[in-house]
Order: sequence, then C-alpha cells, then structure tokens
Amino acid sequence: MLFVILMLLTLTISFYNIKYKIKDGLLTSWSPFVFIKIRLKDIKNVEKIFYPFNFRVGASFYSGFFYVPNLGWVRSIITNLKDTVLITTRDGKHFMITPSNPKRFMKMLERR
Repeated sequence: MLFVILMLLTLTISFYNIKYKIKDGLLTSWSPFVFIKIRLKDIKNVEKIFYPFNFRVGASFYSGFFYVPNLGWVRSIITNLKDTVLITTRDGKHFMITPSNPKRFMKMLERR
C-alpha cells in the first residue's frame, strides 16, 4: 500500500515539475521521465498543433517516446493537448512539448 501511495505522489509531483530553458544556444526541457536537448541552430520548424492523444506506444502517461502517424517516433513532454508545440530539427527528429504560453515560447525561439 505504501508503494502505491508513493507512486501516486511521485506521478502527481512530476506533472508540476516540467521545465523549459533556452540558454547558450540550447533548448532544454525535462520531466522526471524524459530529457530533451536541442541545439537552436538545428531547429528547422516550430509550429503549434493540436494532436489528439492517440499515440501508439509511450513510456509514461504524458512524456516519453511515442509513435505518431505521419511523423514517426517523437520525443514528448506533454501536459495538455491544446498547447502542443511541434519542433522539427534539420535531421528530421520531432519533439512535442507544451509550454504554458506557446505563442510567447515560439517567439522566444524565433528571436534566438
């Protein structure tokens, strides 16, 4: 029983501990389950999307590696579906994140 309580507590806390940082030419994002590190110069495209939660395979409830039809494998840290930002790198890798203010976040990426 204690194990179940600790697992639920860990999952609950993890939903509130997602971080995004743009510094020194890098975009980093992390949650307890996934770490994303992208060089800003490697970013090819950034777009806000709405993607229904029909991922095929995932490592956790909201973050991990997912297979997304028409994209392939995507590294994701998602807390809600309406604020999803899809980042595509020059080498064809895809990342999905959900910053609290997607438009502001995308403008910050464009300025760098």
